[in-house]
Amino acid sequence: MRPNRGFTLIELMIVILIVGVLATIAIPAYESDIARAEATEALSIAGGLKPTIASLWWSNGSFVGITSGENGIPEPASLAGRYVAQVGVKDGVIQAVFKTHGVVPGLSGKTLSLAPKSTGFGGAIRWICSSSTIDPTLLPQSCNGS
Repeated sequence: MRPNRGFTLIELMIVILIVGVLATIAIPAYESDIARAEATEALSIAGGLKPTIASLWWSNGSFVGITSGENGIPEPASLAGRYVAQVGVKDGVIQAVFKTHGVVPGLSGKTLSLAPKSTGFGGAIRWICSSSTIDPTLLPQSCNGS
């Protein structure tokens, strides 16, 4: 009977290679999930402004002049989160700017916008989520196809 001698060096190297290949596949997918979660924070903060903007639109009939710091809409710097530096409003368009540190590199310092689109005065408002600076694969699913 042969004594147990353990694994050979080549067997251990093969196992390490397999683990490395699996890690190179999993890490990018995990990072995009993290980015979508961080972007969801921006949508959550921005969502709190939607009722105020809608109310002002129903009163005024226009999004022009619906701006941060006026009509009960807070200043941009006062609306921030763990990943979001500030959320501001200009002419009804909500813009969330991500922090430059502590966020996924694909979101760092970039802007996510929620633009209102009305069906007519007094009608419903549809919010269009977009960003010209963020890779669409890093946006939450609610932003795709809006």
